[in-house]
Amino acid sequence: MIFGKKPVYFTPTWPVRFASEAKALVAHTSSVLRLPPGHLLVIQENEVQVRPGVTLERPPINLREESEALEAYADAFDQAIAKRTIGQRRVAVLLSGGVDSTLLAKALVDRGLEVTGYCVRQPEASDVQLVKRLARTLGLSVRVTELTPELVAAELPEIIRAIEMNGPVQVGAAIPMYLATKAAARDGHRVLYSGQAADELFAGYDWYREVLQREGPLALHARLWEDIDALYVDTLEREDRTSMAHSVELRAPFLDRDLLRVAMRMDPRLKLPDARAEGKWIHRRLAASVVCRNGLLLEPRCEPRMGPLWATCWRRSPGETCAVRCPASGKCCATMAATIATASIRTAVRPLPVCSIR
Repeated sequence: MIFGKKPVYFTPTWPVRFASEAKALVAHTSSVLRLPPGHLLVIQENEVQVRPGVTLERPPINLREESEALEAYADAFDQAIAKRTIGQRRVAVLLSGGVDSTLLAKALVDRGLEVTGYCVRQPEASDVQLVKRLARTLGLSVRVTELTPELVAAELPEIIRAIEMNGPVQVGAAIPMYLATKAAARDGHRVLYSGQAADELFAGYDWYREVLQREGPLALHARLWEDIDALYVDTLEREDRTSMAHSVELRAPFLDRDLLRVAMRMDPRLKLPDARAEGKWIHRRLAASVVCRNGLLLEPRCEPRMGPLWATCWRRSPGETCAVRCPASGKCCATMAATIATASIRTAVRPLPVCSIR
């Protein structure tokens, strides 16, 4: 896969073995490498080589007018959805209530599909009612999994085994995806749609404002490319492992190659007009035109964003009072961070190196 969405692992010594999961190979050797995105594994006469295959082209920035960019993006998004819904009738979507998942869910509904949204929330979170309202507005059903310390503790060993990582940040980020995918699989779904990569394509993260303010729009454009190239390092592979642990295929329309080409032809100021603006501006314009009801784009967000929350607490100095609070309970997140850390320490899983063979 050109983005690294579907991982391939291999052993660099003879006899060469390869698999989609590293744990399938560790019983045979202590050396397991990951094939980089867009590369070929060539095996000839007892020799193993990794060669460049396909690269992401860097198109010029030539979409500078809003109307032209919006029209090109709308067409590319529609085609990306069409490619990924051939033969589908009943599908699942990760529904956070944010702009990415809302736009995606609406596009699936407009295709005439029977759509169910899956959301993971903290107990008593008020925004879940907004997500349910959004689901009713879009014409889809929604399944909500309540995230409790007991549930997390019970699922952690399997989550760590599935993602083959044990860092608190990685494990914390995997928990909502794992639980949502498990719920979808329980309901008989084999395809789950995700809004992954919209933030990298359209400058959705807060730190992009700092890049724009400090270095300007061209530097922002370069940073977006860096983050797109790095998606496979942990995010895409982690999510693939999480979904495939339940035999569910994760589909990400925003990773469509033609859509990416259109997005990266856009003037970065169409994504982030200035350092004070909200990111993904042109992306939000498309969502508003597709999803808007009575002039209001419904954009609640189903908590939790647990990875960053727990990671913040985990990084604090010993004895220092944690200022990060659970938005539902008001309690310190240190308990959950400690739970993840303990399970991670007890589980012998190591991140694998990127292949360096040439």
